[in-house]
Amino acid sequence: MTASFKILPLLAFALFAGGVSVRAADLNHDTNVEAASISPDMIGDWGGTLVGTLRLILHVKKSSSGGYAAVLESVDQGNAMIPVDSMNVTAARLNFTVNAVHGSFDATWNAETKAWVGTWKQDQAMPLTLVRSNGVIPKLRRPQEDAIDAAPSAYEQQTVTFDGGSAGVKLAGTFSTPKGAGPFPTIIFIAGSGPHTREEVVAGHRIFYVLADYLNKRGIAVLRYDKRGVGQSSGDYKSATSAEFISDAAASVRYLMSRADVDHKHIGLLGHSEGGLIAPAVAAHDPQVSFIILLAGPAISGDKLLAEQIYLIEKASGVPAERAVMGREVNEELFKAIAESKSESEAKAKAAMIFDKAIEEHKIFGNAEQIKAAGLSGLTTPWMRYFLSYDPVPALRQLKVPVLALNGSLDLQVPAKSNLAAMRLALSENKGVMIKELAHLNHLFQSANTGAPAEYAQIEETINPGVLNVIGEWVSDHAKSK
Repeated sequence: MTASFKILPLLAFALFAGGVSVRAADLNHDTNVEAASISPDMIGDWGGTLVGTLRLILHVKKSSSGGYAAVLESVDQGNAMIPVDSMNVTAARLNFTVNAVHGSFDATWNAETKAWVGTWKQDQAMPLTLVRSNGVIPKLRRPQEDAIDAAPSAYEQQTVTFDGGSAGVKLAGTFSTPKGAGPFPTIIFIAGSGPHTREEVVAGHRIFYVLADYLNKRGIAVLRYDKRGVGQSSGDYKSATSAEFISDAAASVRYLMSRADVDHKHIGLLGHSEGGLIAPAVAAHDPQVSFIILLAGPAISGDKLLAEQIYLIEKASGVPAERAVMGREVNEELFKAIAESKSESEAKAKAAMIFDKAIEEHKIFGNAEQIKAAGLSGLTTPWMRYFLSYDPVPALRQLKVPVLALNGSLDLQVPAKSNLAAMRLALSENKGVMIKELAHLNHLFQSANTGAPAEYAQIEETINPGVLNVIGEWVSDHAKSK
């Protein structure tokens, strides 16, 4: 079994830090390591959790050739054993590559915590710390989710399938309702970017699971579904853009209109991150939608948003200020060029010129050609090109239904200041709008210290209870007949 280790943030970001390669073998396979660099303390098991979602164990033993034999075990992906292709160790530095999943790990030794603290790179950079392990890594605590799991169900749940927005696409999801006959006011959940299932799992947090539980207990039905080509839904996820996800969300409204247990006069949309871009696009053209909730919904164009996102995350991650500013300058030029391109070939040609210019001016560090190749591949996909060129404002201006828009003050992926200012302007003609910036909360609406994605997994809270209360009170005012 092969592990993918793919963890995508809610709005994909590409750091000018470069990506490396990675692969696997079993423990009888000699890993390529220089004998002079061997540290005898490396023998054994080293465990860590990748952004709170995937538990990894690095198994290391001495090889017959005097080097190391190592394998990386992905505990949460069927205990997949993936051979490590090369590893270099000194008293202060560890790096290894795993080519099978195109990943690498680079770390420094922290003597105080006795841990290898570093970065896993696989299309993007993610923090990972490896410590001595006995082969067992406990899952991080998720108190809100554990409480829901342990309590007797206060509502009904059923697995459903319905037609998506394209021919042949069948979407699978969960329709949960309060106890009773209905009809019930109903909210459709729309996930952010990435291959999300119906629970929108990010950094080990089941975001939509907690939200649905809360709303169901307040008398609101919820429909949440796997994205096309993900989980139990059919279709091609890799070729889909936000346009296809918009059509799927519109199809979910049509599905609810066919159900007798749904209050057809009170159907709402709740979109998180990219889902907050999709919800207005649906509601602007569908009179069946009676209200929308935007959680960290974008209100500025994708090219500007992504450049700002990367800059803020790099700053919060400790990237030197001069380098972060330089990176933002390159990104702004790069993303604008891709957004304005009429085809993938044109986008790649323009992007290649900008990368070459940046490399020549020493604005890209590390393995420049490898970074360029990864950038050309990741930044010119159909989804990315659509996202970079998309302006949310026209759809927001067309909205006639009530809108609740929330952002955390520490959100670095959809920054509150710039997006809420644009949101207020775009919705200025709509009298049924509540826009709030919530202090000390990040992109997932957790209580946070810096807002950096590296914190998501370490925070036990899935969603701040105050946020749930704001949503619940607003929904009670807008989703029920008076």
